[in-house]
Amino acid sequence: MPYQQRKPRSFGAGDRLACPHCSKSMFLSRRSPDAEYERQTFTCPSCDHRIERTVDVDGNTLDKSPR
Repeated sequence: MPYQQRKPRSFGAGDRLACPHCSKSMFLSRRSPDAEYERQTFTCPSCDHRIERTVDVDGNTLDKSPR
């Protein structure tokens, strides 16, 4: 069986969210990976607001609303 390279799973790690408080661009500050899902924390460098979300392997958000 030939070697097949797996497609890397990004989990939407390159996403840039707008901060709901100051509208600045937030960055991904923490990733907690799992086999099928990933918990991500985005932090605003201006006001330190944080949003957590759960995404699937394609980067689709599973949460109904950000925290």
